[in-house]
Amino acid sequence: MALARKSSRLPSVMVLLGVLFGAYYLFGFLRLSREAAALDRPLVNVWERYLATNAASQANVGLDLRNPEEAQRQLRASASLLEKAGRLVQSRVELPKDLEERMRDPFQLLDFQDERHQKTAQLARLAAANGVALEPGATNGLPEYAIDMPQPAFLWPRLHLANQLLLSAVHCKVSALKSLTQLPALAHRSTIDDAVFLQELPMRLELVGPMDAVSRFLVSLALRGPELKTVGLAEALTNKPALFIDHLLLRKHSAERPHEVSLDLTVSGFARPVEPRIGPAVSRTPPD
Repeated sequence: MALARKSSRLPSVMVLLGVLFGAYYLFGFLRLSREAAALDRPLVNVWERYLATNAASQANVGLDLRNPEEAQRQLRASASLLEKAGRLVQSRVELPKDLEERMRDPFQLLDFQDERHQKTAQLARLAAANGVALEPGATNGLPEYAIDMPQPAFLWPRLHLANQLLLSAVHCKVSALKSLTQLPALAHRSTIDDAVFLQELPMRLELVGPMDAVSRFLVSLALRGPELKTVGLAEALTNKPALFIDHLLLRKHSAERPHEVSLDLTVSGFARPVEPRIGPAVSRTPPD
């Protein structure tokens, strides 16, 4: 009898549970689901705007973002090419190791003035031997110390670059070196921390010479090491760095000497900042 009463109540319980679950679904779950969807909408909007901005970015030009594996491969290939380009640039602007070590030492004005005097004398002898007129404006343009100079250590690479520039012109047998002017340095900074990673050291040179000699000189500027064999200067310029032309003006020198041209040239070399050495300077043999 009791079992029969329990069995008769079971359908009623099931119906009641069904009604309760239905009410929860209608008035609880659906409402919460709509609220969750409403909360998701701003996030979805932000995400869609991010994707649109990312797709329109200049950095993604040429990349198919629908295929992330291919995009990743292309990015890695680009990074590898950029790294190789960085190594190539570094090798071209690299200065002699002994010169960088001199930059680390505390700056010694007497040592610098002595080397500047030696370079001037060497240039004068070489110019005379090659029939090149070395005017005072050229040697006076070698870098000099100034009391308000913030980084005198960079006088060493300036002197080296200026000397190599004049040596190149002399070995190319131009007619005359008129003047040399040291221009203000340009600091190249990192976009990450704004630190200076390279100093550009520009110079302005004015000279006169036959067109073939001036052409040979201009070609030689960007060359270094074995590359100088193409202009026959590999043995004469053993420590020459690559120099980069900023601008030039070439014109006829005079009607009386139609085979000669006048060159007004701005050219730059580069030097990396180095950490100064603490302690006394070490005696070093200067580079040629």
